[in-house]
Amino acid sequence: KKLLYMDIVDNCELNNGEDIPTLEKILSYLSDKDLLKVVEFKDHPNFVSLSLIKKYLVNPSLVRVISFKKKGLDIVARYAESDPYFLEIPLFFLYRLFYFPKKDYHYSIHFTEKGLKRLLKHRGERELGVWTVDKKEDMKLVIENGINYLTTNHPARCLKLKNIH
Repeated sequence: KKLLYMDIVDNCELNNGEDIPTLEKILSYLSDKDLLKVVEFKDHPNFVSLSLIKKYLVNPSLVRVISFKKKGLDIVARYAESDPYFLEIPLFFLYRLFYFPKKDYHYSIHFTEKGLKRLLKHRGERELGVWTVDKKEDMKLVIENGINYLTTNHPARCLKLKNIH
């Protein structure tokens, strides 16, 4: 039996006892924030999800779409053929190991120093992203090398370092 979203939500809650927010609630909350919004598709996006992104994140220059699944990115790229909003959003393929990059998308890698060196060879060709960067010295290295974005479990630490540079 395939579970529906509401079946899952009815059986889940956050550690503090609150309900898990829907995509629409998250997007609504982020809609007026002047910051980069990175949306990860763990599966193939559907029309409803893409419509919600467009409805709430009205500035596509502040949106990035990332995925480990090329097919998910391909779906967004097909939407871009008929909707200029999605044409403006950079799409990132996520790499655990960065050896043979896919030319269709921007690059985002799991952080290792060796991977970062390989990634920097593509600076200027595409936007570059790095995940998950948690140590202060690793954050400094990524920031100093001009990577377009990084993801971290310690955003306050990252913002403090970014404001120094």
